[in-house]
Amino acid sequence: MPLFNTRVLLIAFTILGLLGVGLFHLVRDSLHEFRNEEIHKNMMWMGNSVTYFCSANYDDLARIGDVNDRVEVLLKQAETLQMIEDFVRNNGFKVLVFDGSESGYLLILSSFQREIDIGEWLSDKELYVLDKLSVGEHHFASFIIPFESWHWRIVLLKDSRAYDELFSRLNIFYLAFGLLGTTLLVVVLLFFHQRLESEKALRQS
Repeated sequence: MPLFNTRVLLIAFTILGLLGVGLFHLVRDSLHEFRNEEIHKNMMWMGNSVTYFCSANYDDLARIGDVNDRVEVLLKQAETLQMIEDFVRNNGFKVLVFDGSESGYLLILSSFQREIDIGEWLSDKELYVLDKLSVGEHHFASFIIPFESWHWRIVLLKDSRAYDELFSRLNIFYLAFGLLGTTLLVVVLLFFHQRLESEKALRQS
């Protein structure tokens, strides 16, 4: 019985197909995990930077003894909010800043054109945990950091499309690589099959 008859080739193709599908799902899951890790690193870096702005300005107030001066506090908070908004915009992010004290004011709405019930959304969200927020047709990766000295909850937002495009490109790359590898294996199998068939025909002639 020839080593590479039609039945053997069909079985080999089936096995290759199943292995290819399994490998694709494995790679896709790994890419998804890598994507989330990268988003989390970006969010942590942004969060640390924003927290630094808040702490530095609060320390300025403390240094000159104006922590309890309502007017000075409001002026410093306004300055801090402007710094935060400029910083996140320059880095391609959006930001929401919510006053977590009894007033419950939304201090920054960033560049959104519609109202967001951020208080209700924040009620069941954990701090420093990567999450999602949808505003209309826009979907964002979200990350919440606190600044307890002013009772702020700062929500960093990044358009998910920025990460999804990278994820899609990597998916296409690995899919193309898998198809190329499968094609090469098929060509090799067909080559050996054809060679064996030629040798068989020569022996019979």
